[in-house]
Amino acid sequence: MNKSNILEQVSPADIYLHFLSLDTFPSKNISSPFSEDQNPSFKLYDNGDFKCFSTGKQGDVFQFVAELKGLDNKTQFNEVKQVITSELGLIQNISYPTLPTTKKTDNISVKHHNEWLPIHLSYWEKYGVKAKHLDEYGVKPLKYFEFLDSKSELKKFPIFDGVAAFSYQLNGRFEIYIPQQEKVKKFYLSKHTNADIFGLAQLQKGTPIIICAGKKDCLTLIASGFQAVCFKSEATNPSVEQIDQLRCHGPLFICYDNDFQNTVNNGQLRQAELVKKFDLIPLTIPDVVNDIADFYETTSPDRFSEYIQDYIKRSIKETPAQKEQILQIRPIKEVKSSNEQQLTTIFHITENYLSKHYDIRRNTVKLDIEIRPKGSNNLWRSLNENTLFVELQKKGINISIERLVSLLKSDYTPEYNPFSDYFNNLPIWDGKDYIHELSSYVKADNQKEFNHHFKKWLVRAVKCALIPEYFNKQAFVLVHSSQNSGKSTFCRFLCPPILAQYIAEDISNDKDARILLCKNFLINLDELAVLSRQEINSLKSYFSKTQINERMPYDRKNSIIHRTCSFIGSTNMDEFLNDETGSVRWLLFNIQSINWQYKQKVDINKVWAQAFALSNDNSFEAELSREEIAENERRNKDFQVITNERALVQSYLAKPSEGKRVVFASPTDILIYLKRWSGLDKLSNVTIGKALKQEGYERIKKYNDEKVQQWGYMVVLLKEQNNF
Repeated sequence: MNKSNILEQVSPADIYLHFLSLDTFPSKNISSPFSEDQNPSFKLYDNGDFKCFSTGKQGDVFQFVAELKGLDNKTQFNEVKQVITSELGLIQNISYPTLPTTKKTDNISVKHHNEWLPIHLSYWEKYGVKAKHLDEYGVKPLKYFEFLDSKSELKKFPIFDGVAAFSYQLNGRFEIYIPQQEKVKKFYLSKHTNADIFGLAQLQKGTPIIICAGKKDCLTLIASGFQAVCFKSEATNPSVEQIDQLRCHGPLFICYDNDFQNTVNNGQLRQAELVKKFDLIPLTIPDVVNDIADFYETTSPDRFSEYIQDYIKRSIKETPAQKEQILQIRPIKEVKSSNEQQLTTIFHITENYLSKHYDIRRNTVKLDIEIRPKGSNNLWRSLNENTLFVELQKKGINISIERLVSLLKSDYTPEYNPFSDYFNNLPIWDGKDYIHELSSYVKADNQKEFNHHFKKWLVRAVKCALIPEYFNKQAFVLVHSSQNSGKSTFCRFLCPPILAQYIAEDISNDKDARILLCKNFLINLDELAVLSRQEINSLKSYFSKTQINERMPYDRKNSIIHRTCSFIGSTNMDEFLNDETGSVRWLLFNIQSINWQYKQKVDINKVWAQAFALSNDNSFEAELSREEIAENERRNKDFQVITNERALVQSYLAKPSEGKRVVFASPTDILIYLKRWSGLDKLSNVTIGKALKQEGYERIKKYNDEKVQQWGYMVVLLKEQNNF
């Protein structure tokens, strides 16, 4: 992974904002992360560069991360990249834009667009193919695909904007096709087998069938009303059983490409071999075109249909039986389709059985397949593939367990998102302020601010659950010194009953915890007071994650999963914040009491209906403004843990004031002074400097009698000491 791969996924500004814990890109100088500057001396430029005027450090965003983490950007660039990709949850090992080769790929998974885009339909339009034909024959608009290469590394191949790409789904396997276009070369990658026949499942009996060179030719003929199929490629050697399977539907024609100049894979030579071997009827198109699709493109639709239809009629021998067949030669669109679908593969048989007996869905939040009996109101349960496999065997449906799993993981199984289903089915908000009604049952020290931020947090929670790439940056925390005050119960009440499976209690710092970010609506931090400093800081890093890149249980490769959860919490400790770099990710409110009547008086579904409506209201600003961030930082100072160093500064030093003896002291001077009077040895310049900064002491520069520059602080010594 190189710089370009990283910057394809995230901008330099996003990297700066993450590592500097900022919410907006600063237009002016800010305090340097590399020094305790008296005046803001750190500048970010629009071109992605930075400069620290107090230390002289400068460069691009990668140099910035290297400096911040104490790495050498030249000799340790791999470590710099790893820091960025891991902390921002980026996709590693992207093969972009280099195309992979079919020999080096396995375990392909594809992601489709939800609907046909103009770029896709315009490609097929020139062949007369409509969206309905593509849908019927399992053609999908490709968004991107992922695969494991020969080194078992996850590769992602995205599709450029303005590029038409497709996948053909057949018997649980994919074929990827990117036609030659202005921006890309032709690309073909197939996981179909020689046993697969494209178009077989849609055949009707009694009408001639044309075996084509490829799927584009097939669809061109199908769109014009003819029956057509193709094997994996022209080079495929069909079996006698396959030909017999096709012949039972009607007379067999074959029309391969006119690539006369190709001495290796000559379509006409291959066609002649199959005509002789299986007694097929050759269908010849004009020499001036290469294939059926080209023929359609160079003539009119009516002329194309007339040519194919007339050729078929002339080619069939006029025996009494075949005269009857000639009468049936007409576009399929004029033939009435049978009400009973022809079941031709084990997949069709299995799908038919499952569709009759079960409702099945893929839960995109749980990342699980769920099942219940058809037409019942039973609760959905996790599907057990082994149980279903045994049931199918007992019914005489001899599908293998591998093929059953492939079927269930294919597009046969519809997707279900419990969050979008819940919010989109809530009653429309009637305009009443239900959020204010709920927050009024909580008596807070600063009621106005509590109500204001509670509403904003709820709206952000909705957006976090529904919008990929969006994340709720702040955890909302209730603070009350007493146990059994109802804080935790109130937090749990916020999760609507229908989403009761999607709330987690507390969170650790491992892979399972990261997965919880994407499988829950709320995470209730039930008791923050018992967490260590490291655990608190780990939580803070979770608040800014938008996605994870993890291998799910039993999966063979990593998956990119979007975060959906928001954090709510409670504590009975007034002081638990111990991060001296800032606390913008925490919304902390001292509460006095909670009126338990909210459980009977407030409908939580109406609360979320209001939050959902506000999340779609462009006039409602859910994010914290710059002023609100500053005010939140001031409010959070009441919850900061007072370190030993900070306590010593408070006890033995004071800020300059009128009538007090003020002295200039360097950090070392202050360190010696505090050690002498406190009797504590385990102190350092760094920790004392942080404590002085937290207490608001200004670091200044001064020159001594020898004109040597010194940094220090103007302080009042509360213990008598003549000099340093």
